[in-house]
Amino acid sequence: MREIDMYVDSIYSDLEDSPEVAELKEEMRNHLIEASKTLQQQGYSEKDSIRVAIERFGDEDSLRKGLNNLYHPPGDDSESPAPARNNGIVALILSALSIVVPLLGLIFGVIGFLISRRNAKNRKATPGSVRMSSIALVISIVGIVIQLLEIIGTISFYSN
Repeated sequence: MREIDMYVDSIYSDLEDSPEVAELKEEMRNHLIEASKTLQQQGYSEKDSIRVAIERFGDEDSLRKGLNNLYHPPGDDSESPAPARNNGIVALILSALSIVVPLLGLIFGVIGFLISRRNAKNRKATPGSVRMSSIALVISIVGIVIQLLEIIGTISFYSN
């Protein structure tokens, strides 16, 4: 099965390791192993069954290019998942500050809101980062509302 592992690793060689890529690699590997076992039941040797399963699955270069285009579409200048994960953390921190810091919290809330929205739409963002961004989005909205109420209260207090 070393040939299958080498084939799968070759197809995913241009992509950065992530839980999603690891899951896809494992699914592809399992599919090829099952196809190989089926071919062996049909009378192929182990070596021939692996070769035929790989040939039927597709050309390495074509699959690699297809996956690369899926994860890095032409014109997509965004970085790898690491910055997306960091954006989720930054959005969460700014959102929390929007609740705690008076007056400047409004600015933190708006920035946290914008970062979390952008990160939630980023296709390269990890699932954890997307969840973090979703939480940050809600906290930012709450922080913005609190800050606006604080500003309105301050204005009405000093206007009387």
